[in-house]
Amino acid sequence: MTVQFDVKEDNNNIVFVTDAEGNDVIRAPLLNKGTAFTKEERNLFGLNGLLPPRILTLDQQVEKVYQRYIRLGKSFEICKSCKEFDSEKSSLLKKEISIARYNFLRYLQDRNEILFYAFTYKYMKGIIPIIYTPTVGDAVQLYSRDSARFRGIFLSPFDIDNVGSVFDHFSFKRPSIAVVTDNQGILGLGDQGIGGIDIPIGKLALYVLGAGIRPWETIPLTLDVGTDNPLDLKDPY
Repeated sequence: MTVQFDVKEDNNNIVFVTDAEGNDVIRAPLLNKGTAFTKEERNLFGLNGLLPPRILTLDQQVEKVYQRYIRLGKSFEICKSCKEFDSEKSSLLKKEISIARYNFLRYLQDRNEILFYAFTYKYMKGIIPIIYTPTVGDAVQLYSRDSARFRGIFLSPFDIDNVGSVFDHFSFKRPSIAVVTDNQGILGLGDQGIGGIDIPIGKLALYVLGAGIRPWETIPLTLDVGTDNPLDLKDPY
């Protein structure tokens, strides 16, 4: 089901209003608090037994994410001491680690969006090159290989007669900003096909972090006009 919600703000207090419960709450990135749900919230939303009983603060969750994020780079630290570890291999390994970290953070954003922004805000200087340039360019090119959950709106000629119903599936009914791409001129890489959706996703994350735009008011959107990229055309995915 599509989980709908509204947001009420009063004196900097932000309250999410929804009739979702149970696993539907856990699966909604903007509603899911993971193990930070209080005892009262677990009773209210029917979450008892669906989460580990230990309750963690947001700061504790951020620290857990940081530890996992750092571990993704451990292979580089180990290989630096290898006798045959030259500069070319070093560069390739760094790129793979950056992609792994990008995918890890994208998964986090699609699982627990508030935690994603809490983590990226705290470690912003080191994180921005991962969630946007230069790493996002590699992520776009590997989109067919690495994409799992899908964020945003995908409009193609197949949807021309039912655009309204497509937007009806959007969880928040009062978005204030959209970033739109036709995937044709991606970061100097040119035509990148449907993988260009990673650019609106990354830009909107920067707008949330840098300008304070509410994440639930953002829409990444791709106008899929096809591709002339020979690599994409040969890609079985």
